[in-house]
Amino acid sequence: DETGEVIGGIVSSNPRMTVIPSTFAVTFGKTVWKHIEVKAGEHKVLNPGTITVNGASVTGTPIRAQDGTIAASVSPLGNWAPLPPGKYIVDLGSQKVPVDLAEGQDVVINVK
Repeated sequence: DETGEVIGGIVSSNPRMTVIPSTFAVTFGKTVWKHIEVKAGEHKVLNPGTITVNGASVTGTPIRAQDGTIAASVSPLGNWAPLPPGKYIVDLGSQKVPVDLAEGQDVVINVK
């Protein structure tokens, strides 16, 4: 909530949480989806986008936020990452692929 207090966690096996009306920030890995307002009686569904990298590096392919920090990292064993809407850079080493991720959008990058 707006106090910065952690009020719980959501995982794919239990994807729901009951909260009191407030404004929240939800963390996806190292990235924060800010300013999520939940009103009394409202059922709010968050629909993150995903970035999938087919052919990701075995040592990890970083997905960077606009400020250069690593928002997520994908590999052949875990080649996709759910992320809040925003601008990201998929760092393929010699190539940097910009992604403007919308809510619910699935972006697939195929590395040769």
